[in-house]
Amino acid sequence: MMNAIFQIGDEKNIRAFIAFGKEADGKLYEDSGFKVQVAAEEAQNAFEKGMLLVDIGDAGEVAPVAFVDGSVIVLKYSAAADQTPAAVAPVAFACKAAE
Repeated sequence: MMNAIFQIGDEKNIRAFIAFGKEADGKLYEDSGFKVQVAAEEAQNAFEKGMLLVDIGDAGEVAPVAFVDGSVIVLKYSAAADQTPAAVAPVAFACKAAE
């Protein structure tokens, strides 16, 4: 049997957590103003429960495809002039290490 992952009490009515990826510095933030970096353990917990979305600006909100070594990995799609997908590139956003 596969391992079960349970929601905890304070997550009862939460569907997703939205974090903000800043490509300029490659970090993941809790706020759209890019002031508070997301803690790695919080990002990993939300990722493992399928509750993490990452806002990467003009590309919109995307679901991460991996969590590796304290970083969230997303796939960024760039569209051609006719709005067809032109390229897909992985982008990593580092989380704040445990203190």
